[in-house]
Amino acid sequence: MNQPLSWQLTAHARRLATTGVVLVGSGVVLGRSLLAAAGMPFLVLLAYGLTARRPDAVDVAISLEPDERTVEGERIELHIAADTGVPVDLLAVHLPLSSGLREPATDQDEGPPITGSDHATAWRPPRDRRAVPVIRRGVAGAGGLDEVVELAAGRWGRWTVGPAGLAVRTGGGTLQARVHVPVGEIAVYPAAGAHSAVLNIGRLPNRVGDHASRALGEGIEFAGIAEHVAGLSQRRVNWPVSTRRGQLHVNRFATERALDLVLALDAFSDVGEYGRSSLDVSLRGAVGLAQSYLRRQDRVGLVAIGGILRWLAPDVGQRQLYRIAEQLLWVRLDTSFVGPDLERVPRTALPPGALVVLFSPLLDRRAAEAARELRERGHPVVVIDVLTVEPQPARGNRLGGPALRLWRLDRMALHRELSAAGVACVRWDGVTPLDAVLTPLARVPLAARSS
Repeated sequence: MNQPLSWQLTAHARRLATTGVVLVGSGVVLGRSLLAAAGMPFLVLLAYGLTARRPDAVDVAISLEPDERTVEGERIELHIAADTGVPVDLLAVHLPLSSGLREPATDQDEGPPITGSDHATAWRPPRDRRAVPVIRRGVAGAGGLDEVVELAAGRWGRWTVGPAGLAVRTGGGTLQARVHVPVGEIAVYPAAGAHSAVLNIGRLPNRVGDHASRALGEGIEFAGIAEHVAGLSQRRVNWPVSTRRGQLHVNRFATERALDLVLALDAFSDVGEYGRSSLDVSLRGAVGLAQSYLRRQDRVGLVAIGGILRWLAPDVGQRQLYRIAEQLLWVRLDTSFVGPDLERVPRTALPPGALVVLFSPLLDRRAAEAARELRERGHPVVVIDVLTVEPQPARGNRLGGPALRLWRLDRMALHRELSAAGVACVRWDGVTPLDAVLTPLARVPLAARSS
């Protein structure tokens, strides 16, 4: 990309001009030849700088690797190449960064890693979110610049890189030119934590998958022993049992089916530390579950409540994982006083009997009402409480302690209300593995309807 250069005087050139004119003028007015002679070198340096050879344009090439998308904690390489064609005094690039993209932390300045990813890069969130960190690279006494800048994807979202500001100085530092070059935008997907616990439901759709159902068939999970009847394969004969009982008995196996999983996200509220808030934890948990179930040939969909109601119909395959990740990037905290109207969600996005996992801090009653409504519509519902912080009473306030205890009791009562409505409710802080809280629920199939 060829960028024309528009040259301007630097502060150094103005200092030379001011000093030279003042000394020469004072020498002439006061009749001091030595004073006038002392000002001549400043004017000579200024004249030399203004008459020095300077380029009319600069060739700039900036690229990102990867260029479109990455995952939280991954490294991003920014390739910057510039060439003026002639030697210059200084060729430097200034790159402003958003809070989602940071320089990799050093050993001396290392913050805690992002949870939920085994390959997370340590980074320190900015103290002031309005502050814009800047990376500076420069080469003196050359006409070309070729740099590779390493960045760390700190937080999920769509982040704009640049524009990069290129500064060129020549003429002994008396002339300067600046150009701004757009870099691009990169999508940082939430990191998916390791997940292996499998939630199951009692009634599964008639679709081949990896989950053992109650129906008997040609699966691989043992479901019992029964007497041999005409039509059953003799390869399944259990000879030890048949010998003891004097009659042919066969092993029965459970049919393997696939299930429909709908990930629901509560965007009514977002509380907690920057980078580890309830919404951050929700998105990373949702990606982990989607990745795990899609590997088992299950259909996975998405519904986001709060602000703008968004949904994505369940589907299978690796492409669906990218669709879910793209939709998650648009889930933001939106101020809304409208309840989540699940009637607007089409039947294809909430298939009958689909397992619904709702990630929510349960700070807005509308989220709890949405969980109850989903349960009443016949869906097995699991609510994952992702609240990671508690209210902090003011120091010296005698009522702060009792108020905090009442708040905790209210949270416990809400969990009991959901359990009484047939909604399984667990707590997850985003630090411990998600398996630790879901394994107890995975031992028994979730009922499709409340009793």
